[in-house]
Amino acid sequence: AQPDLVRAAAIMKRHQERTAALQEFETALRENKWTEAEWEKFFARNTWIFGLNLAFQFLGTLTTQPTYVVPSVFGSGGQRGDFLMTTEGDARFTVVVDIKKPDALLVQEKPYRNRVYAPGPDLVGGVAQVQSYCSTWELKARSDYHEAIELDRRHISAIQPKGILIIGHSSQLDDADKRDSFALFRRNTLNPEIVTYDELLERARFIVNSEAQEIEENESENWENVPFD
Repeated sequence: AQPDLVRAAAIMKRHQERTAALQEFETALRENKWTEAEWEKFFARNTWIFGLNLAFQFLGTLTTQPTYVVPSVFGSGGQRGDFLMTTEGDARFTVVVDIKKPDALLVQEKPYRNRVYAPGPDLVGGVAQVQSYCSTWELKARSDYHEAIELDRRHISAIQPKGILIIGHSSQLDDADKRDSFALFRRNTLNPEIVTYDELLERARFIVNSEAQEIEENESENWENVPFD
């Protein structure tokens, strides 16, 4: 009977859940005790954090723990990743997301030479891993008839999928040479896009703060009557 009230209650509930998740994210990042598996579980519960990527396309989750070799990306067994996502729109395009730990080294601790720092081993390995996932997934989507049918039914393309690697914390880049070395490596890595945990945290904070602003701007007697704890 009061659709505006129902909508307001739903928005408020979602905002409360995301605010709690943001606080959990901040605490876990500060304490740095979670394993890679625990981070994967957290992001699986809160895939909204990936909702807006750096190319300003909204992302939705196609599946978590995708399988990039037989029998199916929607099934089990084979080479397994963290998240397979898609851009949102009438036509959708797949995005491969892989997660490393926030304490993974972005650059080596000692300079390689001439004030240049080489990328950290987990960063190099993570980039190679995501590139392999993207290549394997594209090949599978093209060669597997049933996979191709399912993707076409959902209006999804798997051609040259974008990759995103979540890794490290930019606080490691504590001098200009480290920052420059990381920036040059990231800027010249075509695929995947490299995002640090603190950058992802700022994205989550932006989403939560934008919701709070929306609630405030649309405040009315409907909001005052919303039943929530």
